[in-house]
Amino acid sequence: MAEVFEAELTGDHGFVRKVAIKRMLEAAAADAVAARRFLDEAVIASRLHHANVVAVVDLGLLDDRPFQVQEYVDGLDAQELLARAGGSLPVEVALVIATAVAHALDHAHAACDAAGLPLGIVHRDVKPSNVLVSST
Repeated sequence: MAEVFEAELTGDHGFVRKVAIKRMLEAAAADAVAARRFLDEAVIASRLHHANVVAVVDLGLLDDRPFQVQEYVDGLDAQELLARAGGSLPVEVALVIATAVAHALDHAHAACDAAGLPLGIVHRDVKPSNVLVSST
């Protein structure tokens, strides 16, 4: 559905920050409902500020393809980490990852808008390949 690129966000006075750009694939972007959902996801995620949630810093359309600019996470997804570990992780490592995911989901589920009304966020795709584990 999407591809991810590593990029640099630059600004005045030598500001440079590594970011990830998540862009819908052309075939997926042709579905107007899916494209709207992709952008809505970015708007909702941009309201979440938590150590265990990847920050969305911008979004838009380029050549009719939606994109999200996200905080860059230097590390691996949990699926790759699991594969590199031979199919199982030490219990202590698995518990640290599971706890971080639980904290992130709790934050998302409890999030409210500026008026204090619940956003009603439900993450519909929690799986190891969507869990990033930072190397730092």
